[in-house]
Amino acid sequence: MMGIRLARAFTGRSKIVRFQFHFAGGDDAVLVGYKKPFDLPISAGLLPAAVENTTVIPANSEEALEDCLREKDVAALIVEAAGSSSGEVGIKPSFYKTMRDLTTKYGTLLFFDEVITGFRYSPGGVQAAKGITPDLTALGKGVNGVFPGAGAIVGCKDVMNMLLYKDDN
Repeated sequence: MMGIRLARAFTGRSKIVRFQFHFAGGDDAVLVGYKKPFDLPISAGLLPAAVENTTVIPANSEEALEDCLREKDVAALIVEAAGSSSGEVGIKPSFYKTMRDLTTKYGTLLFFDEVITGFRYSPGGVQAAKGITPDLTALGKGVNGVFPGAGAIVGCKDVMNMLLYKDDN
């Protein structure tokens, strides 16, 4: 939720893109796309407006990703870093660079969900293992010794500076 808010604040854009079968937590905006039908919320009680700015596309499709980003109205591409269900439905090795290149080209933030994978794939998570630096990363229990409910949002300095309280006077 905080990562989505940061991406929207930083880019001034409202849309997010995610991949089919990927899970990104319980925030209303991402409770679509985890299971079929991919264009409907996966939980009761969600208003259609909660997911109207979320687009779900097939993983590993350069064409689908570029089609979504071309209008330059997407704040973030949110990705389960190892692929859906911790790599069960994986991301092609070459697609990591494709994601980084296309998000950079269109001014969209690349947002890795490493709640499960952070510190498990390597000391630097999937991103270190694959050599791709996202703009934002969500980390989970591993941040503080697997204490339930703990997590963190980390990212590049420019985006994280959105969290600074400033006196604009």
